[in-house]
Amino acid sequence: MRAFTLSDLRAVTERALEYVVDGTRVESLPNATGVYRFFNQHDGLLYVGKSVDFRARVRAHFQTAKRDPRHHKMMSSVSRIECQTTPGELAALLFESQAVKLEQPLFNRRLRRKQKLWTAQLREDSDGYYSVQPTALENVSLLGHSYGLFANQTSLKQWLRDTVAAQGLCLRRLGLEAGRGPCFGRQIKRCDGACVGDQSWQDYNRNLRDLFDQYQLFVWPYESPIWVKEQTDSRGDEQSPSSMQPWHVFHYWVYLGSFDVPVESLDVSFSSLHDELDRDAYRILLRFLRHARIEIHQFDAEAGGLVAVENQFRSP
Repeated sequence: MRAFTLSDLRAVTERALEYVVDGTRVESLPNATGVYRFFNQHDGLLYVGKSVDFRARVRAHFQTAKRDPRHHKMMSSVSRIECQTTPGELAALLFESQAVKLEQPLFNRRLRRKQKLWTAQLREDSDGYYSVQPTALENVSLLGHSYGLFANQTSLKQWLRDTVAAQGLCLRRLGLEAGRGPCFGRQIKRCDGACVGDQSWQDYNRNLRDLFDQYQLFVWPYESPIWVKEQTDSRGDEQSPSSMQPWHVFHYWVYLGSFDVPVESLDVSFSSLHDELDRDAYRILLRFLRHARIEIHQFDAEAGGLVAVENQFRSP
């Protein structure tokens, strides 16, 4: 690996860049929330990111470039930085996720595309013990019976080994090992003995369910799309974003878009969403539903507009 020279570092940190914020060229980046894009001199999109402070985040990119070869390669190609401000973090996260999938920036590996997602489901074996069945999450109706979201079966199985084995649960009963008699974990005293019947199926299943409950995926409790608006406080940014907070629309964990003004209806049905579950949108929305200050509304035909509904995911 080639060592960076002093001239390399100066080229990355001192080169003049063009800054554009919400379509306007500026001399320096503001302390504001939103989505930023790195472009090269040929207008090729290199990277899309999200930040609550554009100036600090871009400075951090340049600092990382001093010690990371791949980051150095990216930052040494940047000639223009464009920023799109948003009124809050929820909008920034959603716009970043959508932009990376649609625009396919060269250096974004995470969020690049909607992947087939995998999850864990529990099945009883012939002895009454639960085993784990890796399942492709192709239908949102499976959410209430599934545990965890994974990019592939390999990462799912590794999660099981790291999470479940540490609790003394048998990997053979889980379906991760083959053979008869005491499993390897039992031989080294890391398995409580479900493989040979020393741990009853009742105790084993109860311990496994207690562990899995914290990873259970959430079913969608609303019959029609919800309109979500984030409640944010003014931070006194140097360059304030638009004061209008957009409505973000979701149905069965699918992100349908963001609107400044609510529309009366959306042409969406449960059947059309069976293969559209996006891991990133699911995690982003669930985080805000459970912990952040947001407003949730639905259209009411009789009222002729949006009406507030209860947030059924909010932590006590």
